[in-house]
Amino acid sequence: MSVGVFMKSKKYENSKLLILATFVCLIQFVAPKAQTSTVNDLKRAASLVADSRDSEAELLLNKILMSASSENRNQALMTLARLKFQEKKFTESIKLYKQISANSKFWVESIEERAWAELQNENFEAALSLYHTLSTQALSDVVGPEAFLIGAIADLRICNYKGSFDDIKLFKDRFKARIQSLKEGAKNPKQSKNANLDLADIQSVIKKMHIIEIEAIQRMGLKRSAGGEFSKQAETSRDTIRFPKESEEWLDEAKFDVSAKRCNFKTTKISSLKAGEKK
Repeated sequence: MSVGVFMKSKKYENSKLLILATFVCLIQFVAPKAQTSTVNDLKRAASLVADSRDSEAELLLNKILMSASSENRNQALMTLARLKFQEKKFTESIKLYKQISANSKFWVESIEERAWAELQNENFEAALSLYHTLSTQALSDVVGPEAFLIGAIADLRICNYKGSFDDIKLFKDRFKARIQSLKEGAKNPKQSKNANLDLADIQSVIKKMHIIEIEAIQRMGLKRSAGGEFSKQAETSRDTIRFPKESEEWLDEAKFDVSAKRCNFKTTKISSLKAGEKK
C-alpha cells in the first residue's frame, strides 16, 4: 500500500470513528429527550381520557404506539384498552389488554379488567379462566377484593351456584386477616385514611357478594326457616341439586353438575352488579 493510499484509508477510518462517536452522543442526547416526550404524551392522553375527549386521546395513543417500546407501550395499550371499555367497545378492549406483556407492571390489572370486559360480552367461561389466574395464591398480595366478584358473578350466570359460593368463601378466607389488619391500621392516625379507604372497598364487595349469594339461594329453590336453616322448595330431579344437610353447611357440601354452559335465569335481581362496575 502506498503512503497516499494508507493516509487516505486512515483518514477514512478516522471519519467513520468520528461519525460513530457523534451518533452515539446524539443517541445519548435524543433518547432521554424522546423518552421524556413519550412520558408527557402518556400523561396528556390520560388527561384527555379523564376529560372524555376520547377521539383526541385515541389519536395520541395510536401515535405513541407507533414508536413506543417496553413499558411505555404497555401503558399506552392499557390506557387505550380502558378507553375502549369506557366506550363499551369490549371486544376491542380485550384485544388491547391481550397485548400487554406478562412482565409488565400493568399485567395483573390488565387481566382483571379484561375479565370484566369478557363478562360484559357474556363470555363467562373466558372470564372465569382469567379469574382463576387472579385468584391463585401467588397473586394474593397484589389482587384486590373486586377480582373475586368476577368469579362469583360468572359462576352465577352459568348456574354454577356451588362455584359462586366457593368464590365467596375464598374471598372471605383471603381477606379475613386483611380486614383485621386494616382495622388495626385505622386506629393509627398516620394510616387511618388509607386503611379506611381499603376497608370501604372491601365492604362494598361484601355487600355485592351478599346480593349474589341471595340470588343463588333463590334460584336454587331454597327458603330460610325461622331457625336460620335452609330447606328445599323445589322438587328434586336429576337436573337439580341434592342437599346432604338442610343447614347452612350445605354451602360447602352441595353436590351438583351443570351440563349446560348457559342457563336461562334472568339476572334482574343483581342489576346493581353491572359487570365492571367498581362501586
